[in-house]
Amino acid sequence: MSDFVPFKILFNEWFAKDKSRKVKNSLNAKFRAGERTFSYAPIGYKRHPDIKNKLMVDEETKWIVEKIFSLALSGLGANRIRKILIAEKIPTPG
Repeated sequence: MSDFVPFKILFNEWFAKDKSRKVKNSLNAKFRAGERTFSYAPIGYKRHPDIKNKLMVDEETKWIVEKIFSLALSGLGANRIRKILIAEKIPTPG
């Protein structure tokens, strides 16, 4: 076993901590700027073709979001909304 192994382990730990700190700072900066931080667009939206971190309304699926919102606005809970969507065979995001 080499005499340098403890030093290599220590340097690897420092490197991992430094990377973790940089990733957290980068994500926090995006959060503060209001930028998108995930790789996919939620249902009802799609990626903007020209602007990198911007979403735009997807006209094909916006009716699903509007239906869910109207059901929630009428006082139904998440489980009841789920059952209605399944009964009506409304497509899911997956």
